[in-house]
Amino acid sequence: SKVLYQFGYVPSVDDYKIVRIIEMPNTFEIVVHVFSLKSNECRKIHHELFQNLFSLGKIMSTLSYANVSLQSFETHRGVLLNETLYWIAADIDIWERKIVSFNLALETFDKFPYLELASSDVYHDNFLCLMGGCLSTCGVNTRDDVYITISRSPGRKESICIVRDMGLGSCQDLVGFTRTGKFFIVDRLSKELGLVDPGSSPIKYTPLVRFERGCNIDIINHVPSLISPSS
Repeated sequence: SKVLYQFGYVPSVDDYKIVRIIEMPNTFEIVVHVFSLKSNECRKIHHELFQNLFSLGKIMSTLSYANVSLQSFETHRGVLLNETLYWIAADIDIWERKIVSFNLALETFDKFPYLELASSDVYHDNFLCLMGGCLSTCGVNTRDDVYITISRSPGRKESICIVRDMGLGSCQDLVGFTRTGKFFIVDRLSKELGLVDPGSSPIKYTPLVRFERGCNIDIINHVPSLISPSS
């Protein structure tokens, strides 16, 4: 079986919740449990929609063009926004990538139709991220140009392009700020955390920290809380 864990804070009920999603082998049945830190209880979620909504499997169709391989997706790349967890998964009806959401307050699954995941011989969306409090996708083309697509509102999207000369084509994670427009970015190959200012001309990149080889680096967005996770 395949297992996916997600964690998030729910301000409306002042509670932390852990979501565990299990995909059973052979049958592909999806079993979902939600643990509440506030009540110290674990509940099984009964919802027919998610049974045909997604798979935790990985689409093994890594694209290649001009001898350059583009990363295929993995389901663990999830982000938390407005009490809802989002991640990339496989739509088992058409076996394509979809953005799946789980509302922590209502404890229901759904799709997110306002961002489409692009895949072609020259471009591939790699992961989800947050830019200024908006759900966004980040991808790279065969030139190693990085494109960030920001969903500002239904039907309204903005894009940022980071050209290959900045050497960030192997980025694996990022998170942006609401007020300044700048964002942190992590490079998978160099293990470097840096700061990008898209408002400067040209776009400015400032390296901040370089981590040891072999370590895993993730950027987690901060959600204000009234209670401590350790309480």
